[in-house]
Amino acid sequence: MFSMTRMDDHAELMGRMAERAGADLGDALIAGLIDGQTLRAAYFRCYACGATEACRNHLESAAVAPPEFCRNGRLIEDIR
Repeated sequence: MFSMTRMDDHAELMGRMAERAGADLGDALIAGLIDGQTLRAAYFRCYACGATEACRNHLESAAVAPPEFCRNGRLIEDIR
């Protein structure tokens, strides 16, 4: 069963990770760089990730690029 709080947390983390790297997932969707199915799959990859605390720590650092453990790092880099 999905937790709405957890879902919201991962949606926020994914958006922050993309923003930090200079990618806008919404703009990429509108521009046709990704489709809704790709964005949905990215969200569920993030939701299934067990590195939530490491992700938060990364976002608190000065690093710009997604960390190697990020399941959506390649997607974020591709749309940047």
